[in-house]
Amino acid sequence: MSDEQILKSLEEEISRWDEPAKLWLRDDDAIAPGTALDRLGEFTDRFDIPTIIAVIPKLAKKQLVRWVEDNRQMKVAMHGISHKNHAGVNEKKCELGLHRGRQIIIDEMSEHYKRSKDMFGEHFTGMLVPPWNRIDKSLIPELEAIGFSSLSTYGWACSNDILQINTHVDIIDWKATRSGWPLDKIIDDLCSALQHARENNVGPVGILTHHLVHDEKTWQMLSELLEILAAQEKIEWV
Repeated sequence: MSDEQILKSLEEEISRWDEPAKLWLRDDDAIAPGTALDRLGEFTDRFDIPTIIAVIPKLAKKQLVRWVEDNRQMKVAMHGISHKNHAGVNEKKCELGLHRGRQIIIDEMSEHYKRSKDMFGEHFTGMLVPPWNRIDKSLIPELEAIGFSSLSTYGWACSNDILQINTHVDIIDWKATRSGWPLDKIIDDLCSALQHARENNVGPVGILTHHLVHDEKTWQMLSELLEILAAQEKIEWV
């Protein structure tokens, strides 16, 4: 697909919106400052994009607190506990399941919610981002009692037990190249997500990144994507 066709498909979808289409950006697996996180921060500053970084609380370094304070666009979500898989060999990876017992998981989430709040203060949003976007459904009703204000996974399914703000477009091809998808694929996925949001009056549409695994191809694609979106008058980052 040519660059003109990519742009046309996005513009056609955006033209169908009465109000600005709302997007948000979530980046997973933050632990400490570094070159990759700095580069993400440069992008969000350049394009004026408020961003949620999902921080692994058990692994988070104190230096990350100052980095977040110095990067005005960044807010923090809690990314599970230690991002450790407890599922069986033939199961999909999951940390926040019932494999080790329900109360153990509740107690650990409570402990690290408090740690995240103490570390990041006003920059901590109270959002829970389960590793691999998976959490046992029976745990969701417990989240507000722990202190969480929202939950973020992937896709359109949402719980009635807590505010859920999901991501819908993952820029990484995890199964094959573990690099960024081609730009036309990302735009196509984004158009489909925007169409679903418009037709079902839901949203915002979430874009998901993982700064630690971005190769140069992925960074270049992300830059091009954000430049294209910045040129659209009826898109609002929230």
